Amino acid sequence: MHWPSHSTGCGPGKFQINICDSYAILTKSLKALSKDFKVEHYKSVFPHSFANEKTLFYIGETPNIEYYIDVIPSILDSEYKALYYSNR
Repeated sequence: MHWPSHSTGCGPGKFQINICDSYAILTKSLKALSKDFKVEHYKSVFPHSFANEKTLFYIGETPNIEYYIDVIPSILDSEYKALYYSNR
């Protein structure tokens, strides 16, 4: 198997850096892989539009469903309620 990578040149005073991308070897999402391997706590969704300078250290209730629309455009009310109650 070939691992996609990028490396700098080597020589005196130089370092070699290899960067491997897991995207090329993972065929499923992290959430799906977590379920397949029966991981108890798996990756959830993050409301990126909620994150800003004022909410950087936010502690509180799950943000309103409107902040999840950009992550999951077709989020169901039941999915949102599952997020809400899992974060209490």
